[in-house]
Amino acid sequence: MVGTSTTAQGETHAFLTGPNGMGMNRVGITTDPLLSSFSGAVGINNTGQVIGNYPTTSDPEGFFTWNRSFITGPNGVGTTELGFEATGINDRGTVVGWDSAFPTEFLSSVYPAVVFRAGREYQVSGLLGPYDNYDQFLAINNLEQIVGKASGVHAVLGFSDTPSGFWTDIGALTGNYYSEAVGINDAGQVIGSYQANGVSHAFITNASATELTDLGALGGFGSEALGINDIGQVVGWANTSDGDRHAFFTGPNGEGMIDLNSLVHLSEGGILTAAMGINNEGQVIVLAIPESEIYALMLAGLGLIGFMVRRKKEENLLRRQRTHVV
Repeated sequence: MVGTSTTAQGETHAFLTGPNGMGMNRVGITTDPLLSSFSGAVGINNTGQVIGNYPTTSDPEGFFTWNRSFITGPNGVGTTELGFEATGINDRGTVVGWDSAFPTEFLSSVYPAVVFRAGREYQVSGLLGPYDNYDQFLAINNLEQIVGKASGVHAVLGFSDTPSGFWTDIGALTGNYYSEAVGINDAGQVIGSYQANGVSHAFITNASATELTDLGALGGFGSEALGINDIGQVVGWANTSDGDRHAFFTGPNGEGMIDLNSLVHLSEGGILTAAMGINNEGQVIVLAIPESEIYALMLAGLGLIGFMVRRKKEENLLRRQRTHVV
């Protein structure tokens, strides 16, 4: 597990834990005073490479800052600084994000998405066409499929080498409402949210991103999907009939929304407000109030979940092999 820890002195430090959230070790330490004092980890792959972000500035007074990122080696060892804001990493060590500080050219208004691969950074812009001038990559899977947001308002799907203007506009499936795609699993299922009449709606797509399913809510109106695993279990937050935000998770392929508070009862009236991520073992990272803590929860039925994940991966591999044969 990775995240951000605040010290007694008010600094923020990126951290990495051991298996099952045991122990906490600081990562992202360099000679850069801002990175060493104010950083947060946002992603990790199966080799233990960690990515995170930190503020930087070229202003001696420090009035103007923007985010930059770092990547570690396996098991969180070592630190390489990157020139953009990172949001996702896959098992190959490919990192995605965006550069909101500097346009593609001097006096340009085009702010690109960014891919870091094999030691090089690549800027990608115009995902939906020449008038698309603000792009963000938000997640990447192990097949190098990338999801994010184009023009700041449309969820998109593609590969880093997909030509400009030819990315899949997932936002069109929502009725062209404001939308963003924040996750994609190795089956190709995409999750995100769209805004309709001021209300957020969590969604999941099929593996080809040609159909979109609204995940609904927990008796209220709004919801937002924040994480997905390889069998399509989705986590996030949803409104109850009282208007409160509760953490949720679904069954495979986004079917059935369950309030995590119905399974886990915290002391002193604590409420699980949002589930931030879920892995293939069914472990979920959850935010809770009133305590400002992060709870790592292990759901029941882990053996079954692990079996289903492996079976689905084998089915996806067989399907791709058949496609190549045809």
